[in-house]
Amino acid sequence: MATKSKPGVRPSRPKRKVPKTAWKRGQSGNPTGYTKELAQARREVMAVLQQHGEALAKGLVRLAKKGNVVAIKAALAYLIGQPPESIQVTGAGGEPLTVRYDFSKLSTDELRAFVDLGKRAATAGRTVPSGSGALPS
Repeated sequence: MATKSKPGVRPSRPKRKVPKTAWKRGQSGNPTGYTKELAQARREVMAVLQQHGEALAKGLVRLAKKGNVVAIKAALAYLIGQPPESIQVTGAGGEPLTVRYDFSKLSTDELRAFVDLGKRAATAGRTVPSGSGALPS
């Protein structure tokens, strides 16, 4: 039989057991994270950038024009962004990965689509070595 509670009063729930690994009350869940000192340093840097940002940007461009490689890299990184990292994937012994597939399981339409995909890849200059089963790099 359900008991009725008074209006505006929440029914009490049974206490759940707190695991030993749970954070204690008042203890930070990220003790080495964003500190007050880091927040203050960020505010100071932002203040300098707001006050001298244009002069800093002009100085960076001036150094880049003089051939300073670090300035050139920084300017390009801010203008066009960082290039994506390149990852080389190989087999266990460093050999190229091979893909083997039983094409007899494909329908005629799927085979035609696969051949069309190969033709488009070849015209784009990305060919798969014949008979190797290796993926293009």
